[in-house]
Amino acid sequence: VTDVNGCVGSTAPVTYTVNPLPNGTLTANTPTTVCEDAGSVTFAATGGASYQFRIDGVIEQAWSSTASFTHVFTDDGVVTVDVANGANGSGCTKSYTPGIPVTVTPLPTGTISVTENSGALNNAEICSGSPVTYTFSKTGYTSYEFFVGGVSKQKTSSNIFTTTALAAGQQVTVIVTGAGCSQTFPAPNVTVVTAPAAVLAVSPKN
Repeated sequence: VTDVNGCVGSTAPVTYTVNPLPNGTLTANTPTTVCEDAGSVTFAATGGASYQFRIDGVIEQAWSSTASFTHVFTDDGVVTVDVANGANGSGCTKSYTPGIPVTVTPLPTGTISVTENSGALNNAEICSGSPVTYTFSKTGYTSYEFFVGGVSKQKTSSNIFTTTALAAGQQVTVIVTGAGCSQTFPAPNVTVVTAPAAVLAVSPKN
């Protein structure tokens, strides 16, 4: 350093410490395409002493030493993580972006209707052995598996099932699968009336 009089001096050296930014990864330990309300996704981060996880920028798990994060998704979202090389977010920090997207597949929707013509038309009451048809309201799903009394009777791409073997008290359900996601639907109850036992008696002719 030179002053106005031309005198030259020097200062003591100043040492700066440059701390490196966290350097690691963010990974998903489970599939990132999930069924609506049917599963969770777990993420893991590395490269720091503390971590803060976000979904679409909103903090879901605040700063801690826990390097994993599990969440049940009901909507699509992108998971990112802030990583610090000190405890509770202290020291140098870095956000691992662009993050990992999660896609939520909707569950199948619809209802089951019942048709029968045994006795009074479509009154949900049939004589034993009469046909009854169950129709799921939406077509186009991958499969429809119909159960009678808990036993699978038909699994096809058809949304219609007909049976003549319905017994009193048996419940009919259908598992509908589409885009890898399944939902169970109960059918309306149908009352099965047992036919009266007929006895023909012959009396001797006097």
